[in-house]
Amino acid sequence: MNATGSVVCVGTFDGLHKGHQVVIGRTVEHAKRMGLQSVVFTFWPHPHEVIFPDKPVSYLNTYSEKAILFQNLGVDILVLYPFDKEFSNISAQDFIKHFLIEKLGMKFLVVGHDHQFGKERQGSFDKLKACAQDWQFDIERIEVQSVGDVHVSSTKIRNLIKEGRIEQANQLLGYEYFVGGKVIKGHQIGRTLGYPTANIEIEAHKVLPSKGVYAVRVQIDHMWYDGVANLGHRPSIKASQKLNLEVYIFDLNLNLYGQFISIRLVKKLRDEQQFNSLDELKKQIDCDVTICKQFFELEQAKNIKL
Repeated sequence: MNATGSVVCVGTFDGLHKGHQVVIGRTVEHAKRMGLQSVVFTFWPHPHEVIFPDKPVSYLNTYSEKAILFQNLGVDILVLYPFDKEFSNISAQDFIKHFLIEKLGMKFLVVGHDHQFGKERQGSFDKLKACAQDWQFDIERIEVQSVGDVHVSSTKIRNLIKEGRIEQANQLLGYEYFVGGKVIKGHQIGRTLGYPTANIEIEAHKVLPSKGVYAVRVQIDHMWYDGVANLGHRPSIKASQKLNLEVYIFDLNLNLYGQFISIRLVKKLRDEQQFNSLDELKKQIDCDVTICKQFFELEQAKNIKL
């Protein structure tokens, strides 16, 4: 830790959406202006998962995805603190004094519009201002951020994704929502239809969109490819109870078994359907691939004009 101190922001930051990005951006700005280090203090698992263990939490970001996103935002130090019952009972004053001031040398604190500290969220902004005066650090609260007339929040984004409204969710996130996983062996039926797919082992506790077919971008070894993905139970081919994510990657013929790939969801094309034969299924996949390629070509043409 830099002996001169730090500018700190604190929060769960699930999704690292546009509202979070403003909080973190201001933290980085203040740190550069003051010649200090920018620090994000965040938690894993989500506090609700510990406080309400009977209500499972689905995450917009895994902890490894969070780390990458924070790095991209220019944060100097990321503190990923384990959240447990003992930690949940720490008062707001003790957290600020012992964790932020004594351990991180905090000189400036940036908080979101609705963030509250400490046991039972008793650390209101008024209490934070009193602490700032007592312990001589500056504080800034960032107001709620909006896209159009929609206030940005992790809850709204989760709901949009679950409804398959990916484009609207991406607008609030400020980036394309992504799902990562290892490529595993499937039934290889797509190969017989002329569309070899990569079957993805979906990471646990990740927020997933509604079942259907999506236009996607796929990252493999720092390279990006367009593709079309199906998320569902494959009702037309050996239907299973397990949710399957399969991706057909355009213009790529590689053995990807065992590799970890990242899939960015761009647009939902249609809901999952059941077909009476493999011929019917193939015709629909032909149509999906054509529509998806046309979508990416149009998108590329728009970007060129810009």
